[in-house]
Amino acid sequence: VRVAVTEGLGTFWLAPRLVEFQRSFPNILVDLHCAMRSADVLRHEADIAVQLSMPTTLDVKVVKLGKLHVMFYASQKYIDIYGKPSSYAELKKHRIVMQFADQTAAKEIFDSWFPDTPQQDLLVMRNNVSSANYWAIAKGAGIGLLPTYASAIGAKVVPIDVGLQRPFDIWLSYHPASKGIPRIRHMIDWMVEAFNPVQFPWFREDFIHPD
Repeated sequence: VRVAVTEGLGTFWLAPRLVEFQRSFPNILVDLHCAMRSADVLRHEADIAVQLSMPTTLDVKVVKLGKLHVMFYASQKYIDIYGKPSSYAELKKHRIVMQFADQTAAKEIFDSWFPDTPQQDLLVMRNNVSSANYWAIAKGAGIGLLPTYASAIGAKVVPIDVGLQRPFDIWLSYHPASKGIPRIRHMIDWMVEAFNPVQFPWFREDFIHPD
């Protein structure tokens, strides 16, 4: 089963959990492709796609899995050296890292939250993948945006409460003809449960603080 997913969700959320799927279906090979570019399931680039922007193709089947909430985080090492901002005004005096890639809406977020500040006056690092963004934050390069489930998976980062959060809808899409294929149906059903907001509250519609 070919699964295309955004790099962060694939690396940090789905890949560690796929062992559960494989225990139930040991004979299914999972081809997990993590990238920020959306896959076209109608053209069979993937059997299933999970992305943060709603598919615009009318002929695909679409399921809303939940919401991804991002907020600022920092490492304890960074806090020990530079302190922990407790307000928006204090945040603007700190070192910020951001991921700029398809589906992250980084420019929109930056322009909305820091409308009068050029990027070069605030950012100390830009990167294009979630794994690099996480490690930059975790190792103390600066304060940056991470999904709130980062706390739930034991990431070595501390949430920064300055009143800034951003939600993203999580969408699953698949080819209409794929629903009748058992291996793909099994994966779709498992994927829905993997983002179940009742079991995993950080995927709820409402923002749930990671604490």
